[in-house]
Amino acid sequence: MSYIDLCIIAFSVSMDAFAVALCCGLAKHEKAFRTALILALVFGGFQALMPLTGWSVLYPFAEYLKNFGPYIMLVLLNGIGAYMIYEAFSANGKDDEKNKELTAKYILLSGVAVSIDALGIGASLAVNRQPVGEAMLFMGIFTLVISFIGYYIGYFLGHLFEKKLEFLGGTAIILIGWKLFLEYLGYI
Repeated sequence: MSYIDLCIIAFSVSMDAFAVALCCGLAKHEKAFRTALILALVFGGFQALMPLTGWSVLYPFAEYLKNFGPYIMLVLLNGIGAYMIYEAFSANGKDDEKNKELTAKYILLSGVAVSIDALGIGASLAVNRQPVGEAMLFMGIFTLVISFIGYYIGYFLGHLFEKKLEFLGGTAIILIGWKLFLEYLGYI
C-alpha cells in the first residue's frame, strides 16, 4: 500500500473521531486545551491499536485466506465505507453527544466506538499479508491531530460540517478498496 493510500485511509477513518470530538467541543468545557488533548490521545491511541488487533487475529490464518484476501479486503473496506456514509445520514444520537459529560468512561467508550473501522482495516491488511506498522502509525497520528482540531472547531464553530466529512471519509474508503482490488486484478 502506498503512502498516499495510507494517508487517505488514515484521514478517512479519523472522520468519526473528528465528529465526536467536534460534538464534545460544543459543550465548551472548562479547561478546553486539557479536554481536547485527552480526547486526542485516547482517540489516536485506540485508532493506532485497533488495526493491530484486527491484524493479529487474522494474520495466523492469512495463508488459508490468501486466495480470498483481495475479495475480503474489498468487502471489508466497502462495508466500512458504507457504514460511515450511513452514519453520516442517520440520527444516531450524535446531537445528544454535545450534552454528555466527558467522564473517563464516556471518553474510553467513544475511543473504542470511533476506532472500530480501524479494526477492519487491520483485518484486511492481515488477509493480504501486508504489514500493519505504518497503518497503525498513520491512523494514530492522523486521528490524534484531527480529534484535537475537531474539538476546537466544535468549541468555536459548532455543528456545521460533521455529516459532510463522514460522508467524504466513507466514500474515500470505498474508492481505496476498489483501487486495491483493481490493482490485484491487474487493471491498474
